[in-house]
Amino acid sequence: MVGDGVTGQISTLFRSFGVGAAFSYERMSGLGLAFIMRPLLVNLRGKPKEVAAGRSTQYFNCHPFLSGLAATALVRAELSGRSVDEIDRFKQALIGPLGLIGDRFIWAGLLPSISAAALLLVAHGAGFLAPIVLVSVFTVVSFVIRWGGIKLGDRKGFDVGHALAHPGVKRALAVVDAMAAFMIGLSVPQVSSWLMDSWPIADIGGVLVVAALGVTLSRGVFKRVDSLRFGLVAIGLTLVIGWVLG
Repeated sequence: MVGDGVTGQISTLFRSFGVGAAFSYERMSGLGLAFIMRPLLVNLRGKPKEVAAGRSTQYFNCHPFLSGLAATALVRAELSGRSVDEIDRFKQALIGPLGLIGDRFIWAGLLPSISAAALLLVAHGAGFLAPIVLVSVFTVVSFVIRWGGIKLGDRKGFDVGHALAHPGVKRALAVVDAMAAFMIGLSVPQVSSWLMDSWPIADIGGVLVVAALGVTLSRGVFKRVDSLRFGLVAIGLTLVIGWVLG
């Protein structure tokens, strides 16, 4: 077990929530990785520890939920006596898989699913209970994923890539993709109906016109008009028109 047992891993777990605070465009998550690896390097002494700590600050990037997995796997590689070149190549090889799995599983799957569930709760009268449930569930899942990653990296070390390529990971990604699509498809009509229940026909027509205008502009001559820019312009015009007519 890397570090000073479970205590070091627990410290890494809680430190992993601060990875984003050390983000930079030059080193991405490199400084954050060094921060969460620190409790795990206690079994290295002298110059090897200093070299490992310094090397961990170099460029690195992955999903923050899986940063603990990278930390324990890299420290395990350090303790196993791997060469500097091997560790550097291993570190770079982790960037793609950990970023892809994390983004697809969490940002594109889990978070939309939980958000859609919270919207459904609101539409059915849950009120403030909905965001409380959303934050609570997401926090619990975050702890489970982070802790599971830390234990996996400690157990597999240099061979963690084989675990990430396991067919079970692909099946989990497929399941969470389907779950997100199902929850969004289920929530959109119900939430839309709830939002527009008290709207006059004129307001509903106005929303449809604005939506059609946005699609037309983004697909036509103004292809650089993305959804964010158009949304900001539409909100700004709505506020101005409301202020003038109000």
